[in-house]
Amino acid sequence: MAGVILCDANRVMYGLEGSGQYLDRFTQMLEDSPCEVDVQLLLRRPIAQRTYRAPALLAPTLAKEERTWLREELDDTASDLTTLPTFLTWLALRQAETIVGGYGDGLMAPADSFPSTRSHTTRH
Repeated sequence: MAGVILCDANRVMYGLEGSGQYLDRFTQMLEDSPCEVDVQLLLRRPIAQRTYRAPALLAPTLAKEERTWLREELDDTASDLTTLPTFLTWLALRQAETIVGGYGDGLMAPADSFPSTRSHTTRH
């Protein structure tokens, strides 16, 4: 398993990829934990290619605009959350580049480069 963890206000969000059995065990661990409240699976889908090559959990710091975008996306009941994996991947790549102290192939981008206006589609 690998991915990203985000903490904002009173929410914790994990964006993970890995084999189904490990994701199921991790989800079950969260649901069973007395420290976690109201665990929700927002989106689960198969992926064609892994984003994270090493087993790690990155914890990027969100800029004000990113926190606002994420909060609005999660609170929007009309959203199907399909932009969420792209957003989490972008944050993880940005954090990885920050850790190594360099920028590769233009992956590092200013905080305002992620769309601030969201398209609304129906949540399933």
